[in-house]
Order: sequence, then structure tokens, then C-alpha cells
Amino acid sequence: MLTRKIILVVLFISIGFSSFKNFGQEVEKIQIGTKFKMHSKFLNEERTYTVGLPKSYHTSLKEYPILVLLDGDEHFIGVSGIVDQMNQGRSHGHIPEMIIVGIGNTDRTRDFTPTNSITFLDGSNKYKYQKTSGGSAAFLKFLEKELLVAIEKKYRTNSYKTLMGHSYGGLLAGLSYLSKESTFDSYLTIDPSFWWDNQIIIKKMDAVKTEDLKGKKIYISSAYSHKTWDKFVLNRKPQDLFFAKLQNRSITSPNLKIQYFEEEDHWTVPALSLYHGLKFIYQDSYAIEKE
Repeated sequence: MLTRKIILVVLFISIGFSSFKNFGQEVEKIQIGTKFKMHSKFLNEERTYTVGLPKSYHTSLKEYPILVLLDGDEHFIGVSGIVDQMNQGRSHGHIPEMIIVGIGNTDRTRDFTPTNSITFLDGSNKYKYQKTSGGSAAFLKFLEKELLVAIEKKYRTNSYKTLMGHSYGGLLAGLSYLSKESTFDSYLTIDPSFWWDNQIIIKKMDAVKTEDLKGKKIYISSAYSHKTWDKFVLNRKPQDLFFAKLQNRSITSPNLKIQYFEEEDHWTVPALSLYHGLKFIYQDSYAIEKE
């Protein structure tokens, strides 16, 4: 009886293994990125980031623009797919190939906000969630003086850099846009939280010289479907005001665009914003790409 049971088990395993082989053999692993870590002296902590290289990187000597993603762990895979699809067929694609750098989070609220504030969009007190807020100045130094320096030293880049951020990340991208010290050339601010701390980013704009902004591009997207949370309607007014103030300074197309997505909410708008935002940034025939 025992022998029979052993034979049955062996037979079962053999059949299963045969079925597995018939299902398919592994040929290769498809890798879209590599994760790294570095210590930041500005943040006094270890940070992780993921780098995705263009398909042609190892078979050409081209130099590539850089796309930096805030909330990188969340957005890296999706953004990589959209960017890859958009540059298919080089003569027909909407954008060039680019090096994608996604930054992982440790304390998102701290890193993406300019002031310490516990007041949320709807006026409620969010002490537990926002108590560490106000560290964006140090995070931007990490981006500019540590991460980007390392990326440009290691990879072939053409020095054209785009910063993409959603929600609080969009707020940080807006702050970087206003910064005279920023080395980014273009910005994707996706449904940005310009409401933060009584619209403090609007007040910060008044201290910025117009000539410091004219060489940069900024794309602002705004979601307007509030089925998930009706208070998000309060997010559009400061976005409109930010845009209007830039227009009043004669900053217009092709360096400025706002786009409304009436059917999308705060969480569904990033993919469409990325697609349209990159088309806007690279609309002038890839003038900044070096072959």
C-alpha cells in the first residue's frame, strides 16, 4: 500500500512538471528599471530611487532628457509604459526617449510642503497627518544638489530635465518652478495642491521676478469630477489663480498651459495628464534633443 502511494505521488509530480514545461519555458526577464539608494546629507537619511533607461541607451551614443517622478514607487511602472508608447517609431512619436528617475518616499508630507501647517483643504485639523510638514526646501536641495548631480554624472544626458508631481507632488513642482535656483527646464503639475496653507504658493509668486520664469515650461492639469470627495472642488480656484497670475506676467503658450479634465477625479487624472503634459512640453519638434 505504501509503495502504491509513493508511486502515485511520483506520478502526480511528474504529470504536474510535464504540464509546467508545456505551459512555457522562461526565456528572459523584462526589466524596466533598477533601484538604487543613496544617503542625503540635506535630509540626513537614506533615500531610494529607480532609474529606467531608454531602449536604445546601450546601442547608441545619444544623450537623453531626464524625467524625474515624485511618488516614484507609485508612478514608475505606469509612467514608463506611457513614455515608451509615446516615443514608438521615432519619426512618428510624440516625445523623445528619456531617462526616467522615480524617487521613493519616506515622509511625503514633510518633503513636498513649504510650511508647517495642520489645516487641510476643507479647513479641518490634520495634525497627525501634517505635523511634520514644511520640509520642501531641504528636499529640493536633495533633488538639485545630490540626486540630479549623481544621475548626470552616471548617465548620458542632454541636461534637459522635467519634474513631474501629483497632488502634494504638484505643489512641490510648482515651488521648484518658482525657484530661481532650480535647474529643471519644465514641470508637470498634476492636480497640484496649490491650496496649501492658505494658498501660500500664490503669495510666494509675488516675490519672484518674471524674467526668472520665462525660460521654463509649466503644464497644470486640473481634475473636476468630485464623486469620490466633493471638497476637491476647492482645489481648482488656487490652480486657476496660479495660472492667471502667470498670464498677467505675459507668460503664455508655448511655456504655459492649464488643462481641465471634467470627467476625471484626483486619482484618475495622472495618466491623462502625463500624456498631454509631455506632448505640450515636447511640441516644438524635439528642439532640445541631441542625436
